[in-house]
Amino acid sequence: SLEKEAGFQENLKIKEKQFNELKVQLQEKEANFSDQHQDVLRLKKAIALMEKDIDDMKKSPVITGYDERPDNPAYINIATQIATIEMEIESLKRNEIALKIKHAEYQKRLELAPQIELEYKMLARDYENAQTRYRETMYKLMEAKAAEALEKKQIAEKFTIIDPGIYPEEPYKPNRPAILVIGFFLALGIGIGFASIKEYTDQSVRSEAVLMRITGKPVLTTVPYIENSADLSMRRIKYAIVTSVILSAVALAALITHFFIIRLDILWIKIIRYATLLWTYLPRKI
Repeated sequence: SLEKEAGFQENLKIKEKQFNELKVQLQEKEANFSDQHQDVLRLKKAIALMEKDIDDMKKSPVITGYDERPDNPAYINIATQIATIEMEIESLKRNEIALKIKHAEYQKRLELAPQIELEYKMLARDYENAQTRYRETMYKLMEAKAAEALEKKQIAEKFTIIDPGIYPEEPYKPNRPAILVIGFFLALGIGIGFASIKEYTDQSVRSEAVLMRITGKPVLTTVPYIENSADLSMRRIKYAIVTSVILSAVALAALITHFFIIRLDILWIKIIRYATLLWTYLPRKI
């Protein structure tokens, strides 16, 4: 009977210890998760079942008919020490939970620190802009008050613009026409030079005189080149390419003139003006 009672007491203590551990786990989960979290709900259900089992075990006849009040001083001293230590453990666990909550709060603050710093910088920039606008406004206000005082005392001088400034129609520099002329002549000289080099290095025979000079014998007859349909197609393609290149060059020259030298509408007005003046001053036959 004593063995059975002692085993029952041991099981009850184990149940109570597991019950306390489940409560501590529930407190930790509630500190990190919401009440509807799966782990929180599972721990609550387990605690309820464990609490019911403990109540049933305490109501058992084995516990009811047993007097738990010990009379051994050594046992009472050790039990007191155990109870004190368990109270300290519970207090330390509560402190641990509180420290974990503070740690999570500080962690959240650290995560929000860059965003708060960005908002602070934006507020500081807005504050500096507001200060700058305030200083400008105060400066203008002081100037207006000074001008008003001078006007009242008739000390200020009044200026009248007789001849307003004229906006230039074209930039002073760089001299784009000169650059274009120099570029044109350089391009022309380079093209002629390359053509001359090509002609000088070309060793092909292209006429009867060249053939006679090379062989030293007279040429009896020549066979003219007969064009076929492929040659005609190739010539048309070449004409089309040349025409496209010329049109593109004209369009490019017009764009360069419009954007870098003078606008085309202004150029057209000037051409019409000069043509009108030339037509006016030309001698007419009656």
